[in-house]
Amino acid sequence: MDEKIFGLIGRKLGHSDSAIIHDKFGLKNYRLFEIEPDEIESFLNTPGLKGLNVTIPYKRDVIPFMDELSDEARSVGSVNTIVFKDGKKIGHNTDVYGLYYMAKRAGIDFDNKKVVIFGSGGASRAVIYAARKMGAREIVVVSRTGENNYENLHLHKDADILVNATPVGMYPNPEGSVVDPAYFEKAAGCMDLVYNPRLTDFLKLSKNAGKIAAGGLSMLVAQAKQAEEWFLDTEIDDGEIGRVLSEVARARTSIALVGMPGAGKTSIGRALSEISGLPVYDADAEIEKEAGMTIPEIMEKEGVPVFREREAQAVRRLSLLRGAIIALGGGAVLREDNRANLKRNCRVYQIARDVNLLPRDGRPLSKNLSEMEKERAPYYALARDVIVPNDGSIMDAAERIWRDFCENTRD
Repeated sequence: MDEKIFGLIGRKLGHSDSAIIHDKFGLKNYRLFEIEPDEIESFLNTPGLKGLNVTIPYKRDVIPFMDELSDEARSVGSVNTIVFKDGKKIGHNTDVYGLYYMAKRAGIDFDNKKVVIFGSGGASRAVIYAARKMGAREIVVVSRTGENNYENLHLHKDADILVNATPVGMYPNPEGSVVDPAYFEKAAGCMDLVYNPRLTDFLKLSKNAGKIAAGGLSMLVAQAKQAEEWFLDTEIDDGEIGRVLSEVARARTSIALVGMPGAGKTSIGRALSEISGLPVYDADAEIEKEAGMTIPEIMEKEGVPVFREREAQAVRRLSLLRGAIIALGGGAVLREDNRANLKRNCRVYQIARDVNLLPRDGRPLSKNLSEMEKERAPYYALARDVIVPNDGSIMDAAERIWRDFCENTRD
């Protein structure tokens, strides 16, 4: 039997979630194909191709090679799904369907609303099309150099819905937001098409301002569902989107363990790894490996400020991981940038243990633990999602964390 080839084409796909998502929808032989611009035409003529998704930067580049375009693809001017059928290449755009689902799931109603879209690229065109179809009263596209730009945002303070269709805040440079949503006091709904990291700064600021905040993972999963329907010429129940979304969200979220020195973070992390199968990383071990010295040696030879800077670099690297367990040093939460980095892809658990039971040997900063605990308590409160007492067995604490994690990582 001839091979039926399904997959994703793009230039750099190392961190794509498409294969995982399609696998969970049931398409097991979905593959990733990194190709160069001059290889597009020849690749599209590969024998056995049945269905392809297309990602940046090729969503427009593939159009000249299509025999047919769907109404959405033609109107948006972008193809993200290609079906090979009866000797023809048929281009579709399933991002529009993904946007419908994303808005509906979040409870964001476009009808008779003013929508401000940040970014004027291909993703923006899909949002414009979807917003019109959902009944938006007015649509404004803000770009760096267009008529509506970041110097005249005051003209659009009356926006009802904000959509980030730029790559600002996207992995591997997650810092920053295209705007502060709080500036738009009337805006009730904010959507970010970025899905990695899970909590972008745009979404965090939206939540802080009391607005509905919807991340791009729901759009990604929904559009994949419609693409697979085209690939296989079948219907998939809409309820499957929620199931796959929950599974992917859980698989792509990490567990971060914070707490006082000696509270049991490393031991609980190992137990969690046994339960979940997730890899475990110890921030202090990563710092020692990088420095070629133990933590006490770093503090003695380089000083505490240099250690904290090394720690911040390690936290940033580890916080970009998805589907991992990360045990942090006791003082990692003291820095605001560390707390922000952890929140992006992690559910954060504070491990709490009676200060009188905490060890002191070999810990340069653990001489007056009672005073340290009082000083650090506000920072642990800012960092954590959940506090977990470590007053029983290590496995009990690990199982409690895993139950909570499974119940609260459904996107």
